[in-house]
Amino acid sequence: MKRNIYELALLAQSACNGSGLINDLAKTVLPEVWEEAKVLSQGTDYVNKHPVIYLFLHQLMFLAGNEPLGDKAMNRWDECMEICRAKAVEPVPA
Repeated sequence: MKRNIYELALLAQSACNGSGLINDLAKTVLPEVWEEAKVLSQGTDYVNKHPVIYLFLHQLMFLAGNEPLGDKAMNRWDECMEICRAKAVEPVPA
């Protein structure tokens, strides 16, 4: 059963286990983001800047003691959270 990666990104914001985040990112999130990118005829840049990827990496940096600071980072975080909140309630295609 597919999981809603947008919901996972929201849940990741309270994660305290970096290895668990990396596992979810590798096994669940990245395959779904790449599938989404292919459907949209997009590539690496799309995946790198995807809101779910951003939120996972932001939390990993926080756990490592290197939380991104500054207006640009926080504005992007807010934007990604808003996108993920909206898409977290959408049904997941089978």
